[in-house]
Amino acid sequence: MRHAFTLIEVLVVITIISLLTGMMIIGSSAMMKNAKSQKTSAILTIVLQGLELQRMERGGALAPAEHPLAGSAEPRFIFTRGATALATAGLALTGVPAVNLPAAFQPRLMLPDDRFADPRVPALFGVRRSDLGVLGASLKEVQKYRRLPLPSVATAVIANPDDIVAYPNLDCLVSSLATPGDSSQAVQFALNRGNALTELQKLGALSEADESKGVSGAGGRVWIPPEAAGASSAWKGSTFTNPDTSSRSGYRLRGIAIYDAWGREILYSLTGNGVICLTSSGPDGFFRVNPGHNATIETAADATTFSGDDLDAGHDNVQLVAGGDLK
Repeated sequence: MRHAFTLIEVLVVITIISLLTGMMIIGSSAMMKNAKSQKTSAILTIVLQGLELQRMERGGALAPAEHPLAGSAEPRFIFTRGATALATAGLALTGVPAVNLPAAFQPRLMLPDDRFADPRVPALFGVRRSDLGVLGASLKEVQKYRRLPLPSVATAVIANPDDIVAYPNLDCLVSSLATPGDSSQAVQFALNRGNALTELQKLGALSEADESKGVSGAGGRVWIPPEAAGASSAWKGSTFTNPDTSSRSGYRLRGIAIYDAWGREILYSLTGNGVICLTSSGPDGFFRVNPGHNATIETAADATTFSGDDLDAGHDNVQLVAGGDLK
């Protein structure tokens, strides 16, 4: 007699093979995700150790630079204070609480708890302004604001913060002249103790954009590699909708910068009492709000619950705080 598989038996075998293949792919993906998380944890640890050595030598922590896509120079990306969108044009103001300014000037005021609310940069959406720093120097295209002195009376109102006689530029105007080369030097200076630079280079965590092979985006704030300069339908962490071209583009920070295992910039911030905090956006590429399958952010920047199909992006962030444990 001739033996052969029946159609049902063939289908059963195919189904089993498909299930096994799927399980192997899922397992491989989970292993890769875990490996990259561990690599990112190692990167954060090395950076923190380097910064702590610098703090011991200098007596204080290095100040973070403004994130280029959340910088103070106009035109600024959108921030909100509660339900109010803040001004993207006009000289930004800082140094005083809102109570010290007339209502007309308050939209130009920068406060630590303001939330990044510009959907053009989904990775940063919902992040507090005080957390949006990077290691390096604030570039001249990124930083420009007026720092006002606190009035002697706590509730006194500053009638005209643009009065350069009362608040001369020499004393109050903060305007960077730094270039990408200066930012690179700042990173090297911050991590030149111990073996931090060497170890980060071995891990591929240090990268400097080759600006001769790319184009500038967002008014020169970031560098767009040639392969990422075109429009893309996929939402990824390190992308933004380029206001110069209206295309969705990948980007790199200008100068030497520190990146996690997924190739995305690491945020560097200081808490109110000077504690160093380093944060990676993790596998999903978003720090606070994941826009979900519909690729549209439906959650308010300061919301504590998520709307539509948006997801909590913070659950897979990799974070290291000085004196604390990795999260």
